[in-house]
Amino acid sequence: MAHRALENAIVYRDQTLERIRQLEHELAQAKTDLAQAEAFVSGWSRFNSVNLVDRQNESRTSVDDSAADIGPTRRPKNSKKEEIAKAVRQLVEQAGTPLGRRELLEALMQQGYKIQGGNPDMILSTMLWRAGQAAGVVRLKSGGYWLIEKPWESAGYLGASQTDSSDTPLSLDEVPE
Repeated sequence: MAHRALENAIVYRDQTLERIRQLEHELAQAKTDLAQAEAFVSGWSRFNSVNLVDRQNESRTSVDDSAADIGPTRRPKNSKKEEIAKAVRQLVEQAGTPLGRRELLEALMQQGYKIQGGNPDMILSTMLWRAGQAAGVVRLKSGGYWLIEKPWESAGYLGASQTDSSDTPLSLDEVPE
């Protein structure tokens, strides 16, 4: 009987070793899959923020600037904030309703404007903020951009005609008593 127990223990050991080998193989495969996914995410983030196709086309047409345009440390060339602000105002006027950053960004890109970087939505927002009231649009608290001089009551915005002493447009909850 002791002989039978020894044989069973050897079989059990061999089966367990085989199971460990299979699990190690699965773990190695999972680690490889994880590394590939992480590489993709990292690459996507890197390549999403830079338009290499446009840079390559620019380098083919511009001999003088070709080395500077391709360099990895050079920031992307965006359209001027004043041009962006003017185009945003036109888009909002045409829509007749407040437009969100994503809608504006997509429309601007379709019109050929360049807004590139790690987070194009925030770059657009920053451009409009820096353009200030001269841009002719205001960001509503409820979201979206609207014409600075026109009220949008559903968002509580009274328009630039109702301003405080600093000429900052007021919303309904900011009107002095």
